[in-house]
Amino acid sequence: MGCEGSCVLCKRILLLRSAGVRYVDRKNGKENNGYRKRKVFVNKSDMELINLLRDIGLEEKEARVYLAALRLGPSGAQRIALNADLKRPTTYNVIAALARKGLMREEVRGFTRTFVSQHPDRLRAI
Repeated sequence: MGCEGSCVLCKRILLLRSAGVRYVDRKNGKENNGYRKRKVFVNKSDMELINLLRDIGLEEKEARVYLAALRLGPSGAQRIALNADLKRPTTYNVIAALARKGLMREEVRGFTRTFVSQHPDRLRAI
């Protein structure tokens, strides 16, 4: 039986889809609304979520990629990598590991591959 979004983990993770993310330009440290050269500020609540996911059984990189994918929705690997502050090749490896655990899936649309995170209820199966 699922929690229907009532458990603390589901509530906190589902809030990420609607949460705004503050980005900072890597060169000058100023806020940047552009797509390139941006880095996610990891705030205290993000670190709490990462630690919570690590307690469940995910590695740190897996937790960062999963949270970034939840935050972004269906996205390419480059966009997820920028949000998780990882390199793109590393992101592909982490996405493959998360797919084996049932937390992400790949969708092919034409020649592009997008990656979609699964509902946080799947974390219970880990």
